Amino acid sequence: MIILRPSLSATTFIMATVAGAMWIVGQLGQYTAYQRIGVSLLVARLTFRFSNAAVLISGAIIDTLGLSLGAIIGIQQGYWLGVALPMVFIGIGQRLIMSPLTVAGVANTSGDIAGAASRVVNTVHQIGGAVGLSIVSEMVAGIASPATMIDHAQMWMVVLAVIMLIAGLNILRGSHKESACLIVDFKV
Repeated sequence: MIILRPSLSATTFIMATVAGAMWIVGQLGQYTAYQRIGVSLLVARLTFRFSNAAVLISGAIIDTLGLSLGAIIGIQQGYWLGVALPMVFIGIGQRLIMSPLTVAGVANTSGDIAGAASRVVNTVHQIGGAVGLSIVSEMVAGIASPATMIDHAQMWMVVLAVIMLIAGLNILRGSHKESACLIVDFKV
């Protein structure tokens, strides 16, 4: 009888399912929250002591190191060596990247659009994650063995991380040249 006259519409069921799925994602984040909090608290001190760009590049290096560890060790070595150890480095690298990246995106904006600039940086981060995932997924789509597929996916993630690192270093190099030009122009 319930099938013939459902008490929930299909729309309500779909909305509840999606809301539940989003809730589960948040709950899964609790397992890594302590690592994020610990590293995130240090980012402000590190940025103050060094520079925003130095912390950002350090995070990219640590992130690339974690991805490289995962690719080199491989999933065949078990969870603790093949997954957990690289994820610690990846988590630390990501925490070191996010705050300086947002600061860099908002740095030269006026106060009335700073919030929008911050949202644009975070949106581009999400889009970049989706694009990166689609690239890696496409590169490993034809591989039948799950272990081989994971190993190849990790290698592609290392390639993307190296591209990110090279781009970051080039941006850093360009910002130093701009700073030097501004100082020279200011003194003249």
